Amino acid sequence: MSGGRVLIVAGAAGFIALSYEILWYRSFSFVTGTRADVFGLLLGFYLLGIAGGSIWARRICSRSTATASSDQMARIGGIILLANIVSFLVIPIEAFLATTFIGWWPSFLLVSIGAGLMGATLPLIAHFAIPPDDKSGARLSYLYLANIVGSALGSLATGFLLLDLVTLEVCGQLLLGLGTLLGVLLSRRLLAAMIVTAALILLAPWLHDELWERLKFEDKWKSGKPFKHVLENRHGVICITADGEVYGGGMYDGKINTDLTTDRNSVYRPWSLLGADREYRHVLVVGLSMGSWAQVIAHFPGLEKLTIVEINGGYLDLIPLFPEVAGLLDNDRVEIIVDDGRRWLNRHPDVRFDAIVQNTTYHWRAHMTNLLSREYMELCSSHLTDDGVMLFNTTSSEDAMLTALTVFPEGMRVFNNMMVSHAPLRFSTERWRERLLAVQLYERPMFDEGIPAHKKKLDALMKLADELQGPPSELGFESGANLLPRLKMSGAVVITDDNMHCEWN
Repeated sequence: MSGGRVLIVAGAAGFIALSYEILWYRSFSFVTGTRADVFGLLLGFYLLGIAGGSIWARRICSRSTATASSDQMARIGGIILLANIVSFLVIPIEAFLATTFIGWWPSFLLVSIGAGLMGATLPLIAHFAIPPDDKSGARLSYLYLANIVGSALGSLATGFLLLDLVTLEVCGQLLLGLGTLLGVLLSRRLLAAMIVTAALILLAPWLHDELWERLKFEDKWKSGKPFKHVLENRHGVICITADGEVYGGGMYDGKINTDLTTDRNSVYRPWSLLGADREYRHVLVVGLSMGSWAQVIAHFPGLEKLTIVEINGGYLDLIPLFPEVAGLLDNDRVEIIVDDGRRWLNRHPDVRFDAIVQNTTYHWRAHMTNLLSREYMELCSSHLTDDGVMLFNTTSSEDAMLTALTVFPEGMRVFNNMMVSHAPLRFSTERWRERLLAVQLYERPMFDEGIPAHKKKLDALMKLADELQGPPSELGFESGANLLPRLKMSGAVVITDDNMHCEWN
């Protein structure tokens, strides 16, 4: 077997192995809602498989002569083909198991098997393709370099390019096809395996049918709402049901809704800003998602500019499909920037806002420290005007609430959100009612007190706000003076960049 051919095989094997790991992480991340520990678990089973594959390869090598015969190359080709078949089936089997009483966890064992088969290829190639002479060390280094280069390219090309251009299903088909070609390159006598891989490629649409519904709703997927819109890119997977329920990265991400008279997503939380003694001329929204909260802010009286920073540009392709939020993209006062919110704030130290608003996702998800830590809130504080306000969703994390009240001396709870400031924060029920009555939503008054249902809804909101003066409820409002002692007694911890407490508690 020629040296160039050996290097191609080693590089391609590395490319395929790391590419499959990227795809597996996407599916396991989705099924867990992006749990912080899922990558560590996946990597552990992956490395366990690599170790097992290396031990198996050692036993094969100990029983075989180091000669690159056609039979030995065919054996390696067969292992590569089998590795690709198993690796391709990990995600469909994971989705199938998720819908059963067994659950998706056993699919980690398939990861180990697939990784083990792929991990066996490099030592086998090294054993059979490199002659034991005075140049064997140099040849081994070239072989190892080719494998490393292929592995790096697999991570980059699949993670940053392929997943931005095609779906996870198509990526799997491409890798399976590439693995088949690699097996054929080593041996042309693997007709049966080639037929199996060709069949799997043809059956891929059936194997991946309602994949994201299965991974999200698991054993309840048949009774759950099917996803009408699914968008996949390098940032993740966005799924939306027909009635506007949004799931980002496998986790519930709210409902498309802005109108308080038909509030089905506690959208009174961003509207509550109007009850504070503040004027909002320039507002920053960190995290656009499908735009409900940003559309609320866009209708604030006196707003001059709304800056939105969203890390996943895929939402911009989906927003036009929903009239309730589509107007955001045509609003002259709205600027949408595709970037990481924390990075953007660090790169624009001189910009100040009257309010920073973020409908933060669940506090326990991976990377949420970046948006909930004391250091991040101090960064946001530096971007507020003297009487600026920050409103963010704690998703009921007492740690996040305590962190906010540690950085900001003034604050109050609005359901599971915190409204905080450095200046005295005076919330008035009368002001809130007056401002809500003045709101023109989609060129009509949002509330008409002549309509009994509207008046009833408005009165109910005012009742929640009145809880600032009395015993608070979970859905209502609570003053910082009442909240802070309660948080300290509960054992809440301040989240920092170092302790990452919200993710790893």
